[in-house]
Amino acid sequence: MSNNLIRILHVFAELNRGGAETFIMNVYRTIDRTKMQFDFVVHHPDEGAYEQEILTLGGRIYRVPHYKIYNSSKYRSAWKRLLHEHPEWQIIHAHFYVPGYIFFDVARARGLKTIAHSTVNGNVRSIKSTVRRCLLSTSMKRADFLFGCSSEACRFQFKERSKYAFVVKNAIIVDEFAFDSAKRSDMREKLGISDKFVVGHIGRFHPQKRHSYLVDIFSIINNMTTDAVLLLVGEGNLRTEIEQKCKDLCLSERVFFTGMRSDIPDLLQAMDVFVLPSLYEGLGIVLIEAQVSGLPCVASDSVAKEAKVTDLLQFVSLNQPPEKWAEVILDKKNIPRKSHTEEIKRAGYDAVDVTEWLRKFYEEML
Repeated sequence: MSNNLIRILHVFAELNRGGAETFIMNVYRTIDRTKMQFDFVVHHPDEGAYEQEILTLGGRIYRVPHYKIYNSSKYRSAWKRLLHEHPEWQIIHAHFYVPGYIFFDVARARGLKTIAHSTVNGNVRSIKSTVRRCLLSTSMKRADFLFGCSSEACRFQFKERSKYAFVVKNAIIVDEFAFDSAKRSDMREKLGISDKFVVGHIGRFHPQKRHSYLVDIFSIINNMTTDAVLLLVGEGNLRTEIEQKCKDLCLSERVFFTGMRSDIPDLLQAMDVFVLPSLYEGLGIVLIEAQVSGLPCVASDSVAKEAKVTDLLQFVSLNQPPEKWAEVILDKKNIPRKSHTEEIKRAGYDAVDVTEWLRKFYEEML
């Protein structure tokens, strides 16, 4: 392997199948790893879904203490030790940067270049989120470069500095999501939903995603049609609560919980409408993936408008009642499916193009 190999350090909370993690993995799979390699720092002790693949691709994974304000000194020391032991790192690309005001400072002292990458465009109002925003604001001022997955994510996260930020499209392997009727039939048969109208959602069970509200919407749909099912893909702390709500509404036989899955392209094929009623999304990359496969989508108006690459996506106000959402979803029943790969590629989401742009940016930074 070349002595001129560039190693980039990516910082995450954990390495599970979230939007930012999946984006970087798509870049990592695409990039020429004989010339540029990725290493990762995570803040969670448990192994993430992508960790084994990272090791197979030649990456390395390091753990630092879970950040709390009271352990700032311990956290700083861990970063000082880590960067001292690895002088080969020249760039830190952070996707988790609440404590960035610490590790960006440590990196700067060692002459490293830094990137803060935003993937959100909103947040809930609470004391915890206010403290988080203050820490984020402090961290932003210490990063050399700012990235956002959409212009809305840049404006929200970086405020007055957003004019200096770069919009970096979330890379996907577009052709993997092309519509395939055979895969659709196969997955629907495996799930036992071949003759059903499938309302689908992919996302962690977190207040941001509003699963409870989605169940309310589906309850109305279920009362309006006899063949509907709800397919929920993902994991999270609120899953047990949502499962109980489905039992309370007598929907258990109509709602399918798949857990975390690696076969997202095939699951999208199986759906008839994709619904994303989130409180906020920097982009909602799963909406791009869904549109590739010709899947009609309904999303909240808090999702970045740049997610609408095709006419398949319709926004509905967060202020609208569940009945309105149910009406919009049912209007999309039986829409013919076809691939939209070329539209998505022209919009700049293909992993090959994004990876090449990012590779050049890294090299120019150095």
